[in-house]
Amino acid sequence: MNLDKVEFYSSKVLEERTRNYLQKPPVEYMIGDPIVDQHFRIREASFNLLLGHPSSGKTFLASWALFKLAMRYPNLKFGIFTGENKASQFYSGQLGFKMECNPLDATEEQKEDALKTLSGKFTFVKDNGSYGTTELLEKMRDLAKLKMVDIILIDPALSLINDMNTDNYNYTLIFSNLLRGICEETGVAIILSTHATANAQRNIHPKGHQFAGHVTMPLGSDATGGVWRNFADDLWIVHRYYDADEYSRKRTYMKVDKIKYSDTGCKETAKAAPLVFTFNNYTFTPGYDEAQQEGFNQADVIKNYEKDTPF
Repeated sequence: MNLDKVEFYSSKVLEERTRNYLQKPPVEYMIGDPIVDQHFRIREASFNLLLGHPSSGKTFLASWALFKLAMRYPNLKFGIFTGENKASQFYSGQLGFKMECNPLDATEEQKEDALKTLSGKFTFVKDNGSYGTTELLEKMRDLAKLKMVDIILIDPALSLINDMNTDNYNYTLIFSNLLRGICEETGVAIILSTHATANAQRNIHPKGHQFAGHVTMPLGSDATGGVWRNFADDLWIVHRYYDADEYSRKRTYMKVDKIKYSDTGCKETAKAAPLVFTFNNYTFTPGYDEAQQEGFNQADVIKNYEKDTPF
């Protein structure tokens, strides 16, 4: 082992960084919902993993969450790489959230008002080519250094080309460390969307279950064998029964599987009570899954939140 390549913090630097942390806790961005904010927050300088099967609603839910943050924090700016969708489609979804209707059904006046509201908040990587992982991350690092973005969404990881000349396992390790390095260096928060392993898509609910025969929600270990989970600060697992009945297709579940730093009160969701987001008229109504909450009382949760949370 070559220790010349390993750097250490001096006691003075470490003490100074610790003082700064204790005197000024990290900023956390919340969407402003009394239930969701107890579990889902985006902390500055954090690497967050968004895990789910294909067509599980990862991109759409992430898009809605970023929209809510954009409305709540006017100075926040977002960098978006959406490898499986066109930038114009992603952005039109943002307009739909603002207008609370399908953007194709909106009036010209509604569209112009929404465009004006969201103008300048989102920077998109052009969707007309293929990108290597290190190539894209360097561009995102540059944006963050210039304070042009505060939160970055990379969606999904599989749309990037492995340009590191290494095997998949080491690629994931290097990728993870590069992401964490950008967060640490620039203070930007990064959300990486990734698919569960193919094997996880073979797990189905048993007979007698409400969704018997349908694919189950992934586990944290289904993200490349758990490597991503270990490196991420927070892990959000998203699931949707897109091939079930019409009502179920409109409900997106989120299990907050990991919160690395819970010192500010953010906590994982209970195993039996994931968050559920019900889609209607281009907005999501959040809550706990009433079919699985087992003793959770949403009214009490909201009451306690409003009493204890200094908004």
